[in-house]
Amino acid sequence: MSIKSLFAFTFYLGFFLSHAQEWKPDKESWNQRVERGGELIKGIGFGFSAQGQTNYPKQYFGPTVDGLYNDGAYGLYIDLYIKNLILGLQLTDEYFFITGGSDTAITWKPRGFNKSFSSLTRTFWLSLGYSLFSEAYFKINIGLRRGPFEGIMYGKTPFNEVASGFDFEDTSTLYANNELLSNSFSEIDFALGFNYPIHISEKLSFVPELGYSFRYGGIITALSLKRKINK
Repeated sequence: MSIKSLFAFTFYLGFFLSHAQEWKPDKESWNQRVERGGELIKGIGFGFSAQGQTNYPKQYFGPTVDGLYNDGAYGLYIDLYIKNLILGLQLTDEYFFITGGSDTAITWKPRGFNKSFSSLTRTFWLSLGYSLFSEAYFKINIGLRRGPFEGIMYGKTPFNEVASGFDFEDTSTLYANNELLSNSFSEIDFALGFNYPIHISEKLSFVPELGYSFRYGGIITALSLKRKINK
């Protein structure tokens, strides 16, 4: 089973199990006994995120950028609410124009650097959040970005359909004239976020999230469905 299939299976299975199962007092006694006066695990959230790119290389030869989400990242995430903390996992597929060590035309990689739609990078994020007040959480995320990977979305779209007026074939101009960078990529990124729930029932909430990714100046918007876990 591929990584994306395993992640999707875990995502949907976890959601339906957590939503369908009514927790009985005798079945959640382990959760109640961990600490007097409350549960250890308070809830679980499943969401979708979108990240727009705002930071580009100094010598930028890419197509005209008309909107925030013309270039960006799209991902799925799971948040586990534990007392006043959030522990989260996120997987994003990325369609950035990314740099490869410095802001020069020799080393930076646009999306499509391997003649495909995306830049073929994927980031695995780990999140740690803390409740600032009430149900509002502040999150810190660390991500490992690697490639190449086949894109989960739009993976079969030809590169020439992505950016009109951009010559991906001219390797002498920008993206394939450094052999050490043309076929592999790895870096660390950091992001900050803030979320607050909007209750739709006693058990369920929509949780909008706003954040910022530092490597490419990405504005992050996200939305998850959170289910409380208590009797």
